[in-house]
Amino acid sequence: MTPSQALASLQRPLAEQGIRTVGMTFGHQDGMLFPGTGDVVGYACGLFWWPAGRLRHGRPVYTIHPAADPDGAARRIARARQAPPAQALR
Repeated sequence: MTPSQALASLQRPLAEQGIRTVGMTFGHQDGMLFPGTGDVVGYACGLFWWPAGRLRHGRPVYTIHPAADPDGAARRIARARQAPPAQALR
């Protein structure tokens, strides 16, 4: 699956969750999907990734999800947007 195919496959499920996308950039091996609001969703090596909303040792923690399951990724992204901010991990 190319980055453009993976990110395009995520747009419809995100829209069904009420998350509108406004743009996409991609190269040969990776790419980024830009929602109208909120964090960017990345793609690389068959995985989607996005910020988990917390820090560990002062650095952001990321959530990953297989790109073969865009519906599941969209559900997780939507759930994460509804959750209260997490505490920083030490």
